[in-house]
Amino acid sequence: NVSIFFFSSRRRHTRYISVTGVQTCALPIFKETLGYKIIYGPEILPDSDNPLRDSAKSVLLKQNMLDSFSKINPDIPTSAIEYAIKKISNLQGVKTIHKNEEFHNYLLNGISVQYKKNDEVKHDLVYPIDFKHPEKNEFLAINQFTIVGEKERRPDIITFVNGIPLAVLELKNIKYQNADIHKAFNQIQTYKREIPALFDYNEICVINDGTNGKMGTVSSSEEWFSSWKSIEGEKISSDNKASSILTLTKGAFEKSRFLDLIQNFITFKREGRNQNAIKIIAGYHQYYATNKTLDAVVEARGKSKKAGVVWHTQGSGKSLTMSFCAGKIMKSKEMENPTIIVITDRNDLDEQLFNTFSSCSEILPEKPKQASSTSDLKEKLNVASGGIIFTTIQKFRVEKGKSEFDEISSRDNIIVIADEAHRTQYGLNAKYKKQKDGMYQKGYGLAKYLRDAIPNSTFLGFTGTPIDLKDRSTRAMFGAYIRSEEHTSELQSH
Repeated sequence: NVSIFFFSSRRRHTRYISVTGVQTCALPIFKETLGYKIIYGPEILPDSDNPLRDSAKSVLLKQNMLDSFSKINPDIPTSAIEYAIKKISNLQGVKTIHKNEEFHNYLLNGISVQYKKNDEVKHDLVYPIDFKHPEKNEFLAINQFTIVGEKERRPDIITFVNGIPLAVLELKNIKYQNADIHKAFNQIQTYKREIPALFDYNEICVINDGTNGKMGTVSSSEEWFSSWKSIEGEKISSDNKASSILTLTKGAFEKSRFLDLIQNFITFKREGRNQNAIKIIAGYHQYYATNKTLDAVVEARGKSKKAGVVWHTQGSGKSLTMSFCAGKIMKSKEMENPTIIVITDRNDLDEQLFNTFSSCSEILPEKPKQASSTSDLKEKLNVASGGIIFTTIQKFRVEKGKSEFDEISSRDNIIVIADEAHRTQYGLNAKYKKQKDGMYQKGYGLAKYLRDAIPNSTFLGFTGTPIDLKDRSTRAMFGAYIRSEEHTSELQSH
């Protein structure tokens, strides 16, 4: 039964759930709502009636891996799949974060194998997860999963996909002294020291104290653990924080959404003199904004050509959101291998965004390129498909005496992502400027010349300060705001 405790104060009543109660709340959600199979950890130990583990030191369910990998890689022989499992079992990195990055690469890109077939050596890839068909994967939620490392530890809940532990949930009870969300975070750090093997494969860490639920990655500091406030991206959960673990579970661990997060919303960046790897996962507002943006881009292509405006707040991770959007647009079947042009109006912004995108190799199918000049820009855009190109809008300036920019490409799957979309993105109508000789010369804004060059492209704007004036309207240039209830909440909270 769920244990619920009520404590009164002068201002309001707050609902607290005990640690066993939180587990009792979360496990039925995993089973009944999300369709995970629930397993009690002690029942699969080596000396149990249903042993699924080699030993308590092992965090992998190797038979489950073999069965699942064989199912989603049906044309690859068992010997090659066993080799792939061996590669996953013996990651080469020295530190946990290095092993974690190596494994994440295996998840996304597969494990290279070779085998003989009809006396020929075949080279192939074994994929640990079928991202396209979530229903073909095995999802487990195991509570009280004993792991023996430097010490014996039992995390509250671990979720497995195809026999691999991809998420750990640590649930505390705030009614006990010091058992708050800070304690839950510290418990994760203890696990990292004492049972590090679990985190070689970890994609998401969840911490909860009965009222607050937050998620982060293996390398996230406590300040970067964040709440997941919406289940479907259309409605913010209530202010009653006792529901936060339920919202987080239903929101982030729904099967297709969980796999989408892993495949398209996790990246590694390097920081400091030693270029230490930091693993980053999207916040809920970035996740939903990205997927809504993809829908808007697909809808606008070849029609209005105005995908919309992403209205962001300072500190909301705009550059990463742009990277997530670019990745999903590039991978979209509907967009048919598009070209993305990222437009800024200053060289320093161009460099900054280019560096952010360049560090997101996990989510981008191609390496971004910078245009060094107008001629270089034309050369990079003169392709049949593909490419992520960075440029300043000034490179679309026309030659003296001209009122039009030469067309570079008529393709309709070119997507322009404009940063600071409220600036330098206007001037479609002609203006006349008086010259020294008394004659008037017709001219336009840079936005017009940009559209001359790529007339069938679709435009997407990012800005924190959209404007709506008679001759300068961000929405008139790019379309409606791409946002929903969860984004409105983010705006109101800043």
